[in-house]
Amino acid sequence: MRVVIQKYGAMLYNIYMLLTYQFKLNPTPEQVVILEAWGELLRRHWNYALGERLNWLRRTRSIIDRCSLICECKIPQPTGVGLA
Repeated sequence: MRVVIQKYGAMLYNIYMLLTYQFKLNPTPEQVVILEAWGELLRRHWNYALGERLNWLRRTRSIIDRCSLICECKIPQPTGVGLA
């Protein structure tokens, strides 16, 4: 992807440039009501999902917050079969 940027009359080419755009909205009063309702729904949904995530973290949190430096697993010892 080739991006062409004009700056002070000189053409600059940058293949890897990411552009961001800023838009200004001028909604009608009816659209303002709709946008505010959508914003409220999205805010409630976000907060609910965040609460669910935090509740899950609280429920699954262990009292022990780090691993033991000494291995607590049992390694089976070889039996006398085949030993000289």
